[in-house]
Order: sequence, then structure tokens, then C-alpha cells
Amino acid sequence: MIVATGAMTTLQPNSEPTYPNPPPYWWTKRLLLFAAVLALGLVIAWNWWAREAQRRVDAEVAAIRARGEPLDAADFEVAPIPDSLNAAVSIVAAIGKVPASEVNFIANLPSRMKSGPLAPADQQGVDRVTKASTTMQSLVRTARFQPGIVWSTNVLKNPPTWGSQTSLPRTLLADALHEHLAGSDAEAIEILRDMIFVTDSLERPRPNLLMHLLATFNGSITFDAVEGITPDLQVMPQIGATTQPTGPASREQVAALIAALLDDQDMQKGLARGLQAERVIIYSAINPASRVRSTVSPWGSSSLAWPWVQLEILRSMQAMDQIIGAAEAADVAAEQTAMSKEVRSPLEESALTRSAHTLSNVGGMKFGARVDQQLSTLASRRVAAIRLAIRLYQVDHDGTFPETLDELVPRYLPALPTDPTDPGGKLFTYRKSPPTVIAAYGAFPLTRTQRSRPATTSAN
Repeated sequence: MIVATGAMTTLQPNSEPTYPNPPPYWWTKRLLLFAAVLALGLVIAWNWWAREAQRRVDAEVAAIRARGEPLDAADFEVAPIPDSLNAAVSIVAAIGKVPASEVNFIANLPSRMKSGPLAPADQQGVDRVTKASTTMQSLVRTARFQPGIVWSTNVLKNPPTWGSQTSLPRTLLADALHEHLAGSDAEAIEILRDMIFVTDSLERPRPNLLMHLLATFNGSITFDAVEGITPDLQVMPQIGATTQPTGPASREQVAALIAALLDDQDMQKGLARGLQAERVIIYSAINPASRVRSTVSPWGSSSLAWPWVQLEILRSMQAMDQIIGAAEAADVAAEQTAMSKEVRSPLEESALTRSAHTLSNVGGMKFGARVDQQLSTLASRRVAAIRLAIRLYQVDHDGTFPETLDELVPRYLPALPTDPTDPGGKLFTYRKSPPTVIAAYGAFPLTRTQRSRPATTSAN
């Protein structure tokens, strides 16, 4: 630049606008500082999340322990007993002796029996099954008189298939029908008592949900057998009279079967025990001390997702708590109270909520339907006892039906059982014409018969 100053002219360098020079890596330093603060915040938040998740899990565990409920496989352990005294060993052996050649016939027998008296071809099939199942019958009868029952790991190390297990009550049903049709109601009643024993035994320690479902199936077959045999059951009129093992049943036998049916505590507790076992499996996913092998969670406790896993398992456990409470209910009203705070179905949740609860929605199955099924099965069991009591009443009253169920107490029933499917916990309703016992969930006609051939001496 040329600058004139009077007579002299000077030459000056060009001047540029001046700005403060920023320090080197100005944005980089700020970004790193922000990242460090964010990372520190995330670490603090994650540690709070982890501690809170663990606190909530610990509180749930403490609440379960305070209720005296099992939470580990060791809590289900019972003292072992010798195989010679263990009814579970005999039951498993009996399952193995179900006649394989008659599986298809016995699978359809319950539905055929419900349609009315058996056709001649079905009666012949029943006779075949009985001849082929004498060893099985003997093992089940042995089990009923053994002093203990323990479903130990050793007993269940090679469990029978589901098909084999469901074939046992169907085969016993065929055996009971054979004796009834042959005029040997004394033995038919004993087989029904065997069936009740097997049903209740499946609910004994060591329980799981599968065994409860099997017990429920056994029970439904047993109560159907009582329904089919009772209308024309032959009973000795005198107390103390018996023609065992053939001929009419004694009053004492029928009374013993009624008592066994009314003693339904194992069935009432079975579903709750099975669900408690399921909860143990769920909890094992986050319990490092558990002896249960779990595949619920593929993550380890060092994973960043571990608190989320813990909270999802906790959510499943809390939902199971409410289902267990409902399973322990004695009637529909108590069930509805226990289920009033049930976690909503995944279908009722928003897409965001479903995504957040993916694990618990998969693992936390809804068992409300199982509770309803248990109550209806209990109702069928109690109706079976009422059927037998009415039959004893008929023996004493020239075959007539009582005017009301109150006439059965106390001679034939110690007390009238309540209907577990009734929201008000009321007694069963009775109608004399046509003779019917009515529960809240359905009616049970009392006049169905099976005997369609002359009563003869049993021919085992």
C-alpha cells in the first residue's frame, strides 16, 4: 500500500482484518469433554438402575420367603424312601404295563361311554383290555397300599411319554367298566379308588406343572367313570355285608370312595405347587445360586442389559404371584379377588410397552385358564361324591331320588360340599325331575347308565 505524507511517499505492507486465533482443537476438546460427562452420567445412571433392579428383586425374594413359599429346587426336596415303600415307583411301573395293542381303543373309550350304554363291540374291547392289563392293575393296587410316595429324580429319570401316562387312567376306566358290566361292583369300586389314588398321588411332592395337568386329566377320566357306573351300581343293603372281590359293593366301600372324593386338598393345592415350581425356573435365570438349569436368559450379570433382564424376570415373577394366589383360592370369588391386579395381556399393551417387555411377555405366560379348569375339575369331583351318596340313598329308599340334597346329610354325606365355580360360594343346586345336580358352570344328569348285559360273576 502507498501512503503519501507531505513530500514523502512511503510504501507499507498490505494490512488484513485481524481476529483472535482460536486455540488448537477447540471443538475436539469440547466434544471430548461432553462425551466424558455423558459417559459419566450414563455410568451413574446404569449403576443406579442396576442397584434399583437388584433391590426390587431382593424385595420380591424376601416377600416370597416370608410367605414360606419355595424359590429354589432345594425347597422341593423330600427325604428319599426305599423303592419297596414308594408308591411312585409302582405307578411308573404300571404305566409301563399299559397294553400297547389297545391304546387306540382306550383312547376313544371315554367319549363312547358318554354317549350311552356301550355297544357289544365296545364291551368286547373292554374285556380285551382287562385281560391284557392284569399286571398293570396289580401294580396300581400295590401302590395304593404302599406307605409313602416321593417323585424323586431317580424315579423320574426316564419318565414315561405323555401318551403312556394318559393311557393309564383310560385303561383303569376300561377295567372298572368290565367289572361293573360283569356284576362285580365291589371290584369296580376298588378300581375307582385306585384311580382317585393315582390322581392325588400326582399332586404330591415333588410337584411340577406337567404333573398337575396329568392329575387333572386323570381326575376327569375318574369322575366320568363314576358318572357312568353310579346310576346302576349294585350295593349291599346291610351295613357290614360284603361279597368281595365279586358281587355288589359294600356300603363301606362306597362310603370310603365318597370320603376319598371329598378329600380334595391335594387337588386344590396342586396347581399352586406346579406354578411355584414354574416360578423357581423363572427365577433361576437371575439367581446365580440356583441349581435349576435355566435357558430363560442368554445374558450374563456383566451385560449392560442385565438390569433390564432382572426387571423383566421380576415382572414375570410378580404376575406368577397373582396366578398362584388365584390357584390357592377355594372358589371363583376368591380367584377373582386374587386376579384383580393381574398384569395386562400383551395384546392390551402399546407397541412400545410390548417392545420394552419382550422377555416377560414371552416368559410370563398367563395361567388364568388353568385356574378356571382347576375349579371346574373340583366341582366335577364333588358332584361325583354327591352321585354316590344319592345312590346309597336310593338303596335305602326303593330306588327313589331324594327331594333335596339336605336329605343326604349326615347319613350319606358329612356335609354338603360347596360349588367352587359359584361366585358366591353357594351349594350345588339339585333338581329331582329330571334328576340333576347343577353347578354354576354346568349341569350333571344323574340317570345315565352303562349296564346293558346281565350281571354275572366277574371273570378276570
